[in-house]
Amino acid sequence: YESNPDSINKTQKNIELVDQREPGVVLSDGRIIDGNRRYTCLRRLSSKSDRFNYFEAVILDRNIESDAKQIKMLELSIQHGEESKVDYNAVDRLVGIYHDIIETNLLTIGEYARSTNETESEVKTRIEVAKLMVEFLEFINAPLQFHIARDLQLYYPIEELYKLTKKCHTEDEIEDLKNAVFTNILLQPSTDMTRFVRNIKSIVGSDYQNEFFEEQTEIAAKVIESLPESAEITSSTIREVIRTNNELVGELERSMEKSLTKVKKNETRNRPIQLVEKATTFLESVDTNIIFKMNDSELRRFERQLEKLENVVASIRENL
Repeated sequence: YESNPDSINKTQKNIELVDQREPGVVLSDGRIIDGNRRYTCLRRLSSKSDRFNYFEAVILDRNIESDAKQIKMLELSIQHGEESKVDYNAVDRLVGIYHDIIETNLLTIGEYARSTNETESEVKTRIEVAKLMVEFLEFINAPLQFHIARDLQLYYPIEELYKLTKKCHTEDEIEDLKNAVFTNILLQPSTDMTRFVRNIKSIVGSDYQNEFFEEQTEIAAKVIESLPESAEITSSTIREVIRTNNELVGELERSMEKSLTKVKKNETRNRPIQLVEKATTFLESVDTNIIFKMNDSELRRFERQLEKLENVVASIRENL
């Protein structure tokens, strides 16, 4: 309950209103493979009414006494292997991948992919996103506090960060990028952090990347210094203490806005060059052999267009 109270309270209210609508899955010895949340809700509700004193479930008559891997693969196939299974927190999936593949080595990438009906490439991507989530929690002095990751709805901003790392050319750039994004996620200068992180894409690889990273690193150092002890880091602390530091939030906003403005101005200045380069590419692709096959009408039309083109080029040259 402590790890995900919102989801359990929501499920509990639904069960109290319409009873348990979907059965769980248990092994013959009573171990729950699917439906732990529903079972928890029924136990909490049983004190109110006898009608909640039982748990509807499918009992699998399978002898799985000590094979943790087989049990886990069965659990994954039930929870994630069907297209209809969409009500599962994205952060919880990352936690599961981190625990089953990275932390305990219980499953290989191939075994996890087969159990969840995913490709190995998709699982590898989730693994990298899970690693970034763990790094973020370490960054904010809350290692492995996955309930904080869930409360802060980290999945999509962290997923955008993973995509951004592909634009970096060195490990140092990746570290600078992670520090910048982690700091912004923690202080939340925007209500839509997924879009906010995505906007950094235009800065990464630009002439202003280093300047942006330097500013963000300085702000990150201030943020890290202001963090409380590990035991004091909670979702409430982040929302009510850290994110109310208007001075640091303002610095992040100004740094981001300044860099984005410079990038946009640079794009505007380079737009004429890009258009001319594109026009040159089109002209170079003209097959002159086709000209000899044109009739008189087509040739006159072609010549008129060339004259227009020459006039446009001459007009541009006058402004150089």
